Amino acid sequence: LDSKNPPFRIEPEYFRVLFISPKYEELDGKCYIYKRSQDYNLGKMRNELENVYRDRYGDIVEMLLTNNEVNTSELDGDKIYVQIAGVLVYVPPEEIDIRIGNFELNYNTGKFAFERIFTADGSTKFVEDDLENQCKKKTIYITDGSFPYISTRLLVTSNEEINLSPIENAIELIVRQTAKVKAEVNHQPTRLNLLQQAIQGSVVPMVNPGPTRICQLFLDPEKIRNRVYNKEDISDLMNALDRFLHYSTVAVKLNAWKIEEQHTKFHDMVTNSLEQLSNTINNAIDGASSAIQELND
Repeated sequence: LDSKNPPFRIEPEYFRVLFISPKYEELDGKCYIYKRSQDYNLGKMRNELENVYRDRYGDIVEMLLTNNEVNTSELDGDKIYVQIAGVLVYVPPEEIDIRIGNFELNYNTGKFAFERIFTADGSTKFVEDDLENQCKKKTIYITDGSFPYISTRLLVTSNEEINLSPIENAIELIVRQTAKVKAEVNHQPTRLNLLQQAIQGSVVPMVNPGPTRICQLFLDPEKIRNRVYNKEDISDLMNALDRFLHYSTVAVKLNAWKIEEQHTKFHDMVTNSLEQLSNTINNAIDGASSAIQELND
């Protein structure tokens, strides 16, 4: 075994499955979360369920690969509709620092989220890097138990929705990336390949322009003076960026300690990128702090 890159647990995939069939009351309205291995995707999950339920009910089974709300009045009442969508483990903001590893994420897991990006005007057509207008809607599905479980599916008993504004979405992007870096920093033994991937995905601007763009958009002193965003969100964003920078710095230092000679070119590249990113973030935080202080005076 490679001591620098030991094997790691494979993360499972989760799918939300809703049955719609007025003719079959035992199925109608039932919603489940299915747990499958990492090699599953939406197509494979569709094929599995289609085979199972067509063997049982015949050709009246129809698959719907969308998580949009279904208008039942437009459906054929004699058919069984199976709606499938991929979901993620939902981690509340207060638990992100605790549940950062593979085991923590997938143990005692009973909440799952489907996320949908839309623009501030309600449109789902957007430019991917248009962070200033990106809102996010999360539908949280709560099950009657937790994985791991003796069954590979759990019944959904309730759901709730959370809407994030563009700045709240930006905060979450930074917090999630910080959690990825922190997970690799804390992992024992160090998984060098995954650590380097986390570093590259955090500090190299061509891979992840997010932090720099977020600073430009949301920590603009003029926008703060004009009260475009509330001070609480600005403060949360500055704290998130500060933590992101801290763990990115720790990760780069850990990489320096672990690498061999053939990795020095990569290390020099990420060190330079980190220095530029540090300047950008620190200058943005200083400018935003001054603007907030002006509002308080």
